[in-house]
Amino acid sequence: MLLGRMHRLVLLAALGVGFANHLAVKAGGWNGTDSDAAEVPDVVVFADGFESGDTSAWAEAALALMKTADRASFGLNDEIFYTFTATNVGKAALTGVTIVDTAFSGAGSLSALDCVPPQPASMAPGSVLVCTASYTAVQIDVDQGLLTNLAEVSGFDQSANWVVAFDALVIPGDV
Repeated sequence: MLLGRMHRLVLLAALGVGFANHLAVKAGGWNGTDSDAAEVPDVVVFADGFESGDTSAWAEAALALMKTADRASFGLNDEIFYTFTATNVGKAALTGVTIVDTAFSGAGSLSALDCVPPQPASMAPGSVLVCTASYTAVQIDVDQGLLTNLAEVSGFDQSANWVVAFDALVIPGDV
């Protein structure tokens, strides 16, 4: 990821109920002035605006990502079904939108993502991209006591600015 002179990040942390671990990031283009290179990223914190449907504070181009699992804990040989839901919460259409699971702690392999619409997707404001994947827990996962992973959704706005959002999920082993 190129930052500094080439891009500035606007971090949007949605802290309302159910969104405590969700982070959306919008990368905006550099306008060529040296003052942009030293600019500190703007941080906007939402108490409940996202859930109430108020997206007025979101950037022109912005994504949100929520990753969920069908179980709260796991045991040996349990199959876990993951759902990745990306939403265009901005005011601009996005292209080339893809979801990837960037860091998975499982000792085995997460299945390939199955997405609707297919990736890479074009997303109008308010539209959703949903992907699913599955994983079967093995003994090493049980011994470690948890499964962690980080997912990312990214795409481009009409000016070719990169737009990205992340979500992390931790599932503890059965006690």
